[in-house]
Amino acid sequence: MLTNAQLFEYELNKLVQEQIDRLKDSLAFNAFTEVGQFKYVMGQIAAFAELQELIVAAKEQADKHNR
Repeated sequence: MLTNAQLFEYELNKLVQEQIDRLKDSLAFNAFTEVGQFKYVMGQIAAFAELQELIVAAKEQADKHNR
């Protein structure tokens, strides 16, 4: 049985990954008319990837406090 915190973490990670996948799909179909649009989407992907890393770091910090 998952705790609320574990369920939240799981769902958040799933949503973040879905966003990354959606953005990558938009890159694959090259629906952009300007280079700035492409760079913006690349920045969004990088930001979501960083968010995933921050979630992992926060979990590690929280686990240390639970000991």
